[in-house]
Amino acid sequence: MGDIRAYNAQNTDNIFNIEQLNSYNDEYSNLYDHDKTDHIAKDLYREIYDAIPEKYKLLKLLFLKPAEYCNNSNFSYEERTFGRVALKAASDVGASSVNATQDIVLTAGGLDNCTINDYIVYPDSVTQGTITNITIATNTITVAPMTNQSLPAVTAGTLFPSFPLIADGMYTFYHYDRMTTIQRSNYVQLGQRSERWTRMEQQAYMNSGVTNYFDLQRKEKVRLCYADAYATFINGSKGEASVALTAGGTTRKTKKMNGIYPTMVQAGSQHATATTATLVPTFKEIAQNTNYKTESQFRIITGTAKTLNRLSDSWKAPKERYTVGDTTTALDLDIYNYGGLKFSTLESELFRDKSMFPNDFENKLFVIDPDTITPIVMKGYQMFEMGQTKLDKRNSGREDYTDWWIQFCLSLKMPNPYSSFWIDIIE
Repeated sequence: MGDIRAYNAQNTDNIFNIEQLNSYNDEYSNLYDHDKTDHIAKDLYREIYDAIPEKYKLLKLLFLKPAEYCNNSNFSYEERTFGRVALKAASDVGASSVNATQDIVLTAGGLDNCTINDYIVYPDSVTQGTITNITIATNTITVAPMTNQSLPAVTAGTLFPSFPLIADGMYTFYHYDRMTTIQRSNYVQLGQRSERWTRMEQQAYMNSGVTNYFDLQRKEKVRLCYADAYATFINGSKGEASVALTAGGTTRKTKKMNGIYPTMVQAGSQHATATTATLVPTFKEIAQNTNYKTESQFRIITGTAKTLNRLSDSWKAPKERYTVGDTTTALDLDIYNYGGLKFSTLESELFRDKSMFPNDFENKLFVIDPDTITPIVMKGYQMFEMGQTKLDKRNSGREDYTDWWIQFCLSLKMPNPYSSFWIDIIE
């Protein structure tokens, strides 16, 4: 990507006294400074989208899902939880005699998931009993066996499925329930890169006929801004930050978004640490535990080429079944199908780039459910915009330069982060 100099107000050289070429001045200022129609914005997005190098494949895939637009720079969304929770015994209970009831103390919150006339299934898969009474003060349910039967002993930690039961001719309702949700929130983040050319410097390039440099400079800014958005989308951390309006002077507050990884961490997505020897069994166990997908739907396995290769080599160890012809020339696995689960691999070599991600990303293996991830943009913005200032001396201003800029406006929502997980691979 090259060595890029960052602007600093204390610089004494003139490298940042920059202005765009006249040819760009005519074309781009008319397009982007004022009448930013929806059609033009889409053209701009397509140009940036198609110009990305292969290292950005993960973001390209995620952005295949259309962005949604929010009204404000902070937003909330509701996540519907699974509507069934097993009851869990908090202590041991002795067996009951024939037709005698049994009192079972549940763990905290257990009474939120049952009511009188629900029946529960015991671990032997045969015995069942009906809840006849609930004691809120002690978090206890009283269970009656079926006629002429008894109830077995219960140990602490025993789980019970429960189901509602009614009788013909009943004149009361008992099993009332209501869907519960989890509220999550995120902020919209802005990021920008810019460049400046003085009028005389620009004119010198134009007079000598060397204008391609400006085009390459603009394209490099596009790539850098895309890299900024990529890192933010993956590892941005939600919160408030202060940015300086002038060096050492006034600051202004701004919002930062949560990326995919921090959202998973805060939600408690499953994760583990594994060696090469334990990688495959660890992967399989967590993959099954996080299987929220319908049949034949893919999740994405992503990491550096080295990390993906370690998973592939471990999977193809002796006694593991695979087809040698699964890939061409290379022996890395591209598709993983097992136990009704499907995964496709996607390299993210930028996880190795220390200028974009922390050191530990190089050894992380992510499994991401792309259907749960939606990019968010604030209404009135496009995900990427570019333009330039016009108040130079030729346009009734005092500056002898013009600034060119490109910015992104981005956030995401990720309901059900539990279908994604990560593994830290250690040597």
